[in-house]
Parts: sequence; C-alpha cells; structure tokens
Amino acid sequence: MDLMDLAPPNWVERRKLTEANLVADIDYVWRDIKQALEDSVRSFNSEYGGSAESKSINGHRFRIFYVYEEQSGRTLLSHRVEIDIDFDKNARKVKAESPSNYSTVQRYLPLTFAICADHASAYLCDKDDRRIIADEFARLVLEPLFFPKR
Repeated sequence: MDLMDLAPPNWVERRKLTEANLVADIDYVWRDIKQALEDSVRSFNSEYGGSAESKSINGHRFRIFYVYEEQSGRTLLSHRVEIDIDFDKNARKVKAESPSNYSTVQRYLPLTFAICADHASAYLCDKDDRRIIADEFARLVLEPLFFPKR
C-alpha cells in the first residue's frame, strides 16, 4: 500500500495534517539527527582510530570536536576544530557551521537544512527540498571534517 493511499481526500485535510505533523514531530527529527551524529563519531573513532568527541549543549546545539594532524614541511601541526550543529525550532532549521578558527582550514562550508513535513510525518530536507534521513545529514556534515580532500 502506498502512503498516498492513506492520504486524506483533499488538500485542506492534507495541509492540516502537514501542519500538525511539523509541530508534533519536529523534536523527534532533532533527536534523530543528534543520535546519527553520535553514532557517526563513535564509529569514526572505532573504525579509523579517530579522536572526535561530541556533546549536546542546551538542548538546541550539538558540538563535534576533532583534533587532526597535518604535515607542513618537517613540522607536524596539530589542529583542534569544532562544528556546531544548531537546531532552531521556530525557524524550523538545522544549521551546521564552525567557529572562525575552523574556516582557515577551508574544508568546510556552513550547511543549513530545513525541517519539512507532509501529511505523514516531519523530516529533514536538503537544499533541493528532498527528504533525507538523519544518517545522510551526519555524512554531509561530518565527511568533510573526518575525510578532507587534500
């Protein structure tokens, strides 16, 4: 059975359900995002011997810390970087960005994702308004940090 088979019969009812789902499910979307980020950090550290850390801050921010080393001539440089993932419930957005010290590394661009809904549920949208799962969000945010293109 297709989800559209379960859709209310007219656009007014679908709109009402969409609005209700956005309000009811937005915190679950944020919870799933935080869990996917935690799982990714844990897997990166386990599978690649990484040194990333994560923590939740004030319920609306999630921070990833990471120390990486880079060879510069004969010198081994150590860099501590962080990414903040902010949840703005009122604006229905999740934004991943770094403090100014990370921008000098030039490997990461700020990313903003909308939280969207339809008559079935709320979900995260990419820049093209396509539904993405929390694990894909974690990949888009963390892959440039953990696996930089050199």
